[in-house]
Amino acid sequence: MQPHLKAFEYKLKPGFYEITWTSLKIESFIKQIKDDLVELSELIYNSNDLIESRIEKNIKIISQEVLVKFPENESNVIPLEDFVNMQRIKIDEKTVDLKSKNIMIEKAVNDLLVMINTGSIKEHESQRTVKEYYNYATYQALLHSTKASLNKMKDRVCTNTKSKSKQSKPFFEIKLEMDEKKEIILNPSIESVQKAINNAAKEILSCSKKIYNWGQDDKKDEEKEPFYKQIATDKEIVRVILLLTGSIKGTEDSLKISIGEFEKYKQ
Repeated sequence: MQPHLKAFEYKLKPGFYEITWTSLKIESFIKQIKDDLVELSELIYNSNDLIESRIEKNIKIISQEVLVKFPENESNVIPLEDFVNMQRIKIDEKTVDLKSKNIMIEKAVNDLLVMINTGSIKEHESQRTVKEYYNYATYQALLHSTKASLNKMKDRVCTNTKSKSKQSKPFFEIKLEMDEKKEIILNPSIESVQKAINNAAKEILSCSKKIYNWGQDDKKDEEKEPFYKQIATDKEIVRVILLLTGSIKGTEDSLKISIGEFEKYKQ
């Protein structure tokens, strides 16, 4: 936008140094300045409207997306298979939405650059900076969505059993059964529960595999570089993933104690 403002300032210079109130050109000069001012005002209004409604609004929507789903009623428990399927369906839906938003934002930024383009070399460099800024902002929004979703899962499944201040309600349906050898077991097993949580975390991360970095319109989808690598290697993401992959293991000792209380019924 700066080149347009400077161009308008340049058009004002005759009014400061050449044209006086007795000049024959004063009326045509004032009319031209008014026309240029209207044109500049429209450009500023349209570009601000585009930034707000098509770029920043969609970036905000991406950052607020939740990529994990729990039972709507916290008091409900669900079978493990239902939890896994629930996450898969959720991620498939959100991947389509986020991919679409990413494309819309990139197109809006391109439209903005065309709108304010003057053709100068210096402005070309400025436009590249603008595109890089919004490309990074979109990545940050996707990272925030992924991080918030993983933390939401962590807060639900990594509850500290020793803490009495806050206890999350269970949502997995796990049964205590006696097998053919009269051994008391959990169904599904602890390993199965942990595997389900691991798979759910992988599903959340996989969402960014189909959301591509900008400037790759000339490539096929399988050749494009997604945001996945950047997101998967983020330090905070790695930390939460490590917590989730060992979340159920930490409850194993307390579960053994609980199972032991039923040993008297084996006879």
